[in-house]
Amino acid sequence: MVNPVRDVAALARLPKTALEDLSAIRKEITRIRLQSAPLGELLPALEDLKHELVRRLDGLKVVIAGLEGDESHLNQSVVALGKQLAGMQDTLRALQEDVQRVTERLPDPNAPGPLGKARDLITGGD
Repeated sequence: MVNPVRDVAALARLPKTALEDLSAIRKEITRIRLQSAPLGELLPALEDLKHELVRRLDGLKVVIAGLEGDESHLNQSVVALGKQLAGMQDTLRALQEDVQRVTERLPDPNAPGPLGKARDLITGGD
């Protein structure tokens, strides 16, 4: 059932309730404004930081490209040195073989030398 007195009382309370809600909303808006005020100063600083980071990254890209070039050159140098080292090992092996062959052809150190052989021939010794 409709109760006009109750409805009028409810209608009378509406402005008071709305005023309380608006008061709470106003406080929240004030708080948000106070918190966001430094953001106006922060945004240019962030923009400057972004530009500085981009500049540094560009510099790093240049350095990295240079290092990659150096790395490529070093890799080529290492390959060349490896080939030279292999050639040196081959040369050492060949020298060792030559020394071994020459050593095998040396006369026996306990055998008489050329003068001793000539004396033995002349004197008829053993």
